[in-house]
Amino acid sequence: MKSSLRRKSRITRILQIAFAVVLVSSWITPAAAQNEPIRISQAVRLSSVNIANGQAVLLEIDRNKLGPAASNLKAEFREKSIDLIQHPIKSRGIFVGLVGIPLSIEPQKATILLEWTDPQGRRTASVPLRIIDGKYKRESLRVDSRHVKLSQKN
Repeated sequence: MKSSLRRKSRITRILQIAFAVVLVSSWITPAAAQNEPIRISQAVRLSSVNIANGQAVLLEIDRNKLGPAASNLKAEFREKSIDLIQHPIKSRGIFVGLVGIPLSIEPQKATILLEWTDPQGRRTASVPLRIIDGKYKRESLRVDSRHVKLSQKN
């Protein structure tokens, strides 16, 4: 009787695990077709998601977590390329880049665009961040116009 209960319990546990695997794989498959946002959140890290205008944010990308054979990794912010370099200390495949936020930009939601290729082709993803007001002090200077408009001689 005990062995029969153990067998049924083991079979029930195996069925539960199989069901969980099927359920999870059904979640992962559609995401993979849409550049797998879950993988992006695991592969990308920002030093801060709230960044003041006039400041910089450090972007860290673990290419290994983008998937097997991910290559040609590129990043862009406001149509300007972000230089990515291999992290000098961390393991191979981890890249970092510095994203400068212009002082003139107004507070807003923004994105860093990523692009890479893998066996399925070209992939893209966006990494959200929020630009906040730096609340910098302002100072006005008055200068004599002769120091502003230089003569031909000068």
